[in-house]
Amino acid sequence: MSVILSLAQAREELAAWRDDYNRRRLHSTLGYITPEQAELRAA
Repeated sequence: MSVILSLAQAREELAAWRDDYNRRRLHSTLGYITPEQAELRAA
């Protein structure tokens, strides 16, 4: 965890977290695969 020194830095940190959560993190509702993997399987 890091200290946030500016609003711009907070936005960057949040964007990185959101990207990790929404694209790379395993999701139980998807059968413990990433959203990217689920997207590829659906295509």
